Amino acid sequence: MASVTIYHDLASTFSYPALELLYNHPTFTSTPLHVVPIFLGGVFQTTGNKPPPMIPAKREYLLLEFYRKCRKFSIPVRPEFPKKFPINSMNSQRAAVAVGLLYGEQEMSKVVREMGVAFWGKGEWNPEDKGDLEKVVAKILGSAEKAKKVMEIIGGQEVKAKLTENTQDSVKKGAFGGPWMVVKTADGKEVVAWGVDALDVVAEAIGKEWPPRDVKASL
Repeated sequence: MASVTIYHDLASTFSYPALELLYNHPTFTSTPLHVVPIFLGGVFQTTGNKPPPMIPAKREYLLLEFYRKCRKFSIPVRPEFPKKFPINSMNSQRAAVAVGLLYGEQEMSKVVREMGVAFWGKGEWNPEDKGDLEKVVAKILGSAEKAKKVMEIIGGQEVKAKLTENTQDSVKKGAFGGPWMVVKTADGKEVVAWGVDALDVVAEAIGKEWPPRDVKASL
């Protein structure tokens, strides 16, 4: 059976709509999805790539295309782009890894997605504020105690090592930015794709069609 892995960082603008579509759209929901938290800064450092927002013209186009893409597919989007961007996502990525270590892959995937919705979809929290991070994790997990345990270990060696391992694994799979997606096809081959605009590659690899005829289909 085919499956999709998305290497994901909260700081990656287009990873938000990509994950929302993979998670919610009927084209992809029948295919197992694996979410792997990475630190995109580490990917850039290893590959020598530069974040698009560091180039003014790219930043302006990124902002335009981000809102255009979200609205095209009826994905909830915050009213204003973050004033401080790019963001430092280290703590949010470590928190995602910590959730996986403590509570398993399913809860980790839930936290990754819902942190993105709360930040990119609603503008409800600041990823660089540890207090905000703990509150949003508590809300997602439904437990202040669980969130406290997450925050207690995000600076620990096990979490740091796992995030580094995930990041290096993405680079080994060819990543130079995000979102980076790897499809394992039904016959065991691997197909890689970069960016929300490459979802047609993902769809073809799992035997589906993209974009759908009705791009306003509700999520």
